[in-house]
Amino acid sequence: MKAEYEEVYHLLEKKHFWFIARRNYLLNALANLDRNSKILDIGCSSGILLGELLQMGFKPENLFGIDISETAIRNCKNAGFENTFVMDAQHIELDHSFDIV
Repeated sequence: MKAEYEEVYHLLEKKHFWFIARRNYLLNALANLDRNSKILDIGCSSGILLGELLQMGFKPENLFGIDISETAIRNCKNAGFENTFVMDAQHIELDHSFDIV
């Protein structure tokens, strides 16, 4: 992804209605899930969904994210999400099992 586009994308994903609606749909679907569930967010971008899951009471050690973008994962790490990795979704190499992907 071109750096200029990626910068705009990371700004848009915070406030654009489409991203907000998609996250709200997922959050509603996960509302009754056990808060000890282990979750993998594929294409986690800057970790906004991971942050909202954390606010819902999911444990940070059970929230994982992968994204192909080094910038996105750096943003995740800066936000405190240590279980985030630069990785292609077609070749996931994690030694974990997950309740929700």
